[in-house]
Amino acid sequence: MAASKKSLSRLLIACLLQAVVVSASAAPVIEGIYLQGKFLPGASLLPGFDAGTGVFPNLGDIVRSNGQRDLLALPNGAFATPVNTGDTGNNTGSAGVFYLFGTQQAKGLNPVALRREATLSGLQQITLGSAAALDYAGNVAYSASIPNPGAGPSRLSSLWVNDTVQWTEGDAIPSGPLAGLFYDSPGGLYRSPSGVTSWVSNYTTTALGTNTGTALMRGLATNDVLLRSGDTIAGLGTIGVHPSSSTVSGNIVWSALGTNYLTSVSIPNGGVDNFGDPTFDDAPVVNGSALTLLSGAILKENLTIPAIDGGLPGEFFKGFQGFDVNEAGEWAVGAFTDTGGAGQDDVLIVNGQIAYREGQIVDGVTLTGQIQGVGLNDRGDLAFAWNDTLFINGLKIAGLGTPVDTDGDGLADATLGGTGLALNRFEITNLTAAGGDNLPVVYVAGEAVGVPGVPGTVDTFFRLKPATSITGDYNFDGVVDVADYTVWRDSLGSAVLLDADGDGDHVIDQDDYALWAASFGNVASLAIPEPASAFLLLTGCLIAARPANRREAAC
Repeated sequence: MAASKKSLSRLLIACLLQAVVVSASAAPVIEGIYLQGKFLPGASLLPGFDAGTGVFPNLGDIVRSNGQRDLLALPNGAFATPVNTGDTGNNTGSAGVFYLFGTQQAKGLNPVALRREATLSGLQQITLGSAAALDYAGNVAYSASIPNPGAGPSRLSSLWVNDTVQWTEGDAIPSGPLAGLFYDSPGGLYRSPSGVTSWVSNYTTTALGTNTGTALMRGLATNDVLLRSGDTIAGLGTIGVHPSSSTVSGNIVWSALGTNYLTSVSIPNGGVDNFGDPTFDDAPVVNGSALTLLSGAILKENLTIPAIDGGLPGEFFKGFQGFDVNEAGEWAVGAFTDTGGAGQDDVLIVNGQIAYREGQIVDGVTLTGQIQGVGLNDRGDLAFAWNDTLFINGLKIAGLGTPVDTDGDGLADATLGGTGLALNRFEITNLTAAGGDNLPVVYVAGEAVGVPGVPGTVDTFFRLKPATSITGDYNFDGVVDVADYTVWRDSLGSAVLLDADGDGDHVIDQDDYALWAASFGNVASLAIPEPASAFLLLTGCLIAARPANRREAAC
């Protein structure tokens, strides 16, 4: 009798755990992390916060239309991004101010306004730049415009870490290969998890003078140069100089720890524009080296795509948009192509091979229009946005009409809509998303409709919600078991694959094993599955557990 009761209990527990797994295998939760027309969480706690009057044009510090900027995330999921505030959508109201928004917490939990434009050390920040970068210590690097007290432009760009300006446009470069020249405005800002700042800047021979070149620089104390005008790249040629723009692009992506970077450079093609300035062909590069197709053909504007690589007759590269690189140096690049007569195509190239082409049907969706974002992580996941649809590993994950949770309660209260996804505001992580399907967390900028309290179509930055669970549950299925050991074992020593980082020290080590071992057998609080699924599961359990005869029942 005792044995029968124990068997029944074990069976029922197993069924309940299976019910949890059924619940966890639902579609990923898409959550908006900030919304146009709303105040940023935590903004009211910062000096200078403007609650507004609710009467046009003084609407206070609500997020404005087109307020989205680049978002950068760390391997542990912490992130930062500048956000503009000021009006409800037509950009004709209050000029607004900028906030830095994000979180220092792992998995991107509890994002808040980190800082607001301010007057620091006597310098008035007028606008914050297009990107902000956070390190593991919580330091934030960003660019900001400040008034120019002297002759020349009314504003000067400057680079900041936290509340301290590091240098201002027109300052002399004090060290490194460009010492004695002068900084221009910073762009392409990045800060590695360990706290090393990198940026792209034009430089001049005199303070606020004519552009002499562009450089990708690293290290605020050393001003090392990774790539600059005048460098010759095998197969491409020499990076040129434009009198008013950058020829090393500030549109730059870095791998999780900052080991690899991917950007584009401009190579003079011998022509001139209507102003007599030189014209260029752009080409993507990884760590200063040209990218090639499998045949060895180089990726560069106006170069032909060989048929052996999948090129159409007469097809050539016309431009590049959307790219990423991971710690292993694997890369993905979106490209425009043209045949000189049949019109323009978009293609997505992964490690030298055309993986997707406009017109192809992917998970029931025909790829049309522009590639809107590309992400390649260290787990081997490829994510891209195309045709206002988010794809991960060839599967449609979200698109127009997909439900979105905009208030963080886990329930959908709006849908993706409007004009869809925004170009190039895209970030992929190595973290696992909630939903039980092993998808990675991906950030994408887009638009939502039906947001409670905000009429019409609103801008949003949304993401796949990160998975969270109990200590030692490294595969997020609600149970600490051998499967979690496998996750730990397969990522041991990694500083980029952090699902098994139980103690939050940003590396997988023996301490994380010890947490798993001490928690072995623990079960998360039982999630409530969908009613129909729960009913069917428990009915099956009760049938399976039913005594075989009256004699056994009497026991």
